Amino acid sequence: MTYKIAEKREALYALYLERQETLGGWKCRQCLTFFKQKGHLIDHVEAAHLTNIEYFCPYGCGQTGRTRKAIRYHVGINHRQELASKLDWANVEFRIYE
Repeated sequence: MTYKIAEKREALYALYLERQETLGGWKCRQCLTFFKQKGHLIDHVEAAHLTNIEYFCPYGCGQTGRTRKAIRYHVGINHRQELASKLDWANVEFRIYE
């Protein structure tokens, strides 16, 4: 099943993200790794813990990646001309294998 709704992905991330108010950052609930920025923890969760999700290139070239970071890299290398318009990375299309 393919999704465009960020809420579905955010619900999946919620299983792993834990705010650490006293330390001023975020902790992975699964492996207890700590990050100052939530985005870095999300990159970690996608790379280390989510093996059943893939993201699609927002430019429709058919390229997929296991993480949004991989797709951002792909876009930067292969779609430099199209990057003139700002993308909404929070709503990049993705698939969860169930």
